Amino acid sequence: MNKITCLGNLGRDAEVRMVPRASGAIPVVNFSLAVKIGYGESETTEWRDCSWWGERAEKCARWLAKGKQLLVVGEPTLRTFEKKDRTMGAVMSIRVDEVHFVGGKPGEASAAAPAEATETKTILNAPPASTEDVPY
Repeated sequence: MNKITCLGNLGRDAEVRMVPRASGAIPVVNFSLAVKIGYGESETTEWRDCSWWGERAEKCARWLAKGKQLLVVGEPTLRTFEKKDRTMGAVMSIRVDEVHFVGGKPGEASAAAPAEATETKTILNAPPASTEDVPY
C-alpha cells in the first residue's frame, strides 16, 4: 500500500456530489490542494486533486473553503482518460484517508468552523466506534 502526505492550501471551495451505487448513493468531496515544492528561489507550486469519500467527508465539506491550510494523507491514484484530440492523458490524484486542519493562530477559531470542529483537529474517514463519539 502506498501513502502520500501533502501540506497545502485549498485552491477552491470543496465540491460535494453523490455517486450512485447499487446499495445507494455515496458522497464524495473533491478539492484541489496547492502544495509548495522546493525552497528559496527554486520553490514552485504544484496542484494535487483530492477526493474524500463517505459521510464524514460530506459533513466536513463546509469547512473546506478556499485558502484553508490542510495536511492530507491518502493513497495516490493514477486516472487515465481520452482527450478531445483522441490522445491519452493521465492525472495523479489522492484518495484521501485523513484530513488534518492546520494553520491559524493558537486559540483562534475560524469564523467558518463551529466550536466542535476546532476541538478535534483531526478528522478520519473511518467510521466512529459508536454514534455517541461523533462530535456533530
